[in-house]
Amino acid sequence: RAESILIHPKRHPMEMEFSLGCDEKLFRMVVKTAFGQRRKTLRNSLKPIIASTGAAVDTTDPVFDLRPERLGVDDFVALTVSLQGK
Repeated sequence: RAESILIHPKRHPMEMEFSLGCDEKLFRMVVKTAFGQRRKTLRNSLKPIIASTGAAVDTTDPVFDLRPERLGVDDFVALTVSLQGK
């Protein structure tokens, strides 16, 4: 029997001045989209975001072969930064 868990990240008031180093709205969208289709690789699940941002992202990067549960926060920040085109 498979079990699932739902995580709802919420910032602590003391951390409000902390910056992720990327666009927080896009970061949330990337994470939500990636985990919304957990069985897909990032290359497939993030296609709509890559297309909508128009960023020149190298999807041959090995990180795109992974599933979202294999990445950490820093990896998602790096993905978001690449999607911002910075």
